[in-house]
Amino acid sequence: MGLVAGMLDRAYSHGLRRSAARDVAHLSSRALDGVGFTNEGVRQSMGHMSTTMSKGITEQYVGGSSLDM
Repeated sequence: MGLVAGMLDRAYSHGLRRSAARDVAHLSSRALDGVGFTNEGVRQSMGHMSTTMSKGITEQYVGGSSLDM
């Protein structure tokens, strides 16, 4: 299926999890949501504990923000 979808490399489950976290981080519902910041919604959707989020692990999944500051 990867070849049919035009994927250039093999699919792996961790990459799918990372992509899902990034998608959730870019959903818009408040002023700073929808630009790639890690928030409670992202944490909950990934099943991470609040301590995991405070250590910055959830942020590593999401990647950088798309907001210019």
